[in-house]
Amino acid sequence: MYQIYIVDPDNFRAWTTGALSDTQLWLFDAQGNALWHNDDRPSDVVQPDQGSFHSYIGGGSAATNYYLSNATNTAAGAAGSATWGLPGPGLYYIAVSAYNRDPRDAGGGNVVYSGSPFSGIHKSNPDDPDRVVASWTGTGGTGDYTIHLQGAAFVPEPASVLALGAGLAGLVGLRRRKK
Repeated sequence: MYQIYIVDPDNFRAWTTGALSDTQLWLFDAQGNALWHNDDRPSDVVQPDQGSFHSYIGGGSAATNYYLSNATNTAAGAAGSATWGLPGPGLYYIAVSAYNRDPRDAGGGNVVYSGSPFSGIHKSNPDDPDRVVASWTGTGGTGDYTIHLQGAAFVPEPASVLALGAGLAGLVGLRRRKK
């Protein structure tokens, strides 16, 4: 899972490309609650170099491609039963997995529906009291992949932030010595 900062929730998009040809994308809030999932991208949101078994999460697809999971996240609701949206700007987690590798809650249950229609963009049902990812189950594949983001940025690891801070402090020190 990668921590990202979504700066523009209305225009947020994430999609995969790469050698791992059958991906799934999962989006979680800062507390680990499942929000959205997609297995095989809808046909109306094809991105450059993206195969039909790569994944897509975000707005811009036809309304009928968004599905609200049932109350236990074990089945999809009707086509168009969900509307794309996020709570607001902030920290989120995004995960990529190979097909059939799915997150589970502490009791082993689904945190968001992940079955047919595979091209649907599935919303986790907020009525499910346990949507926090605790483990992963199922088989999966391996391979290189890229997660493309629009309206978001990756959060740098703490070591990178410390190195950047040390570098900036060094530059300030050099400037003071030159004067």
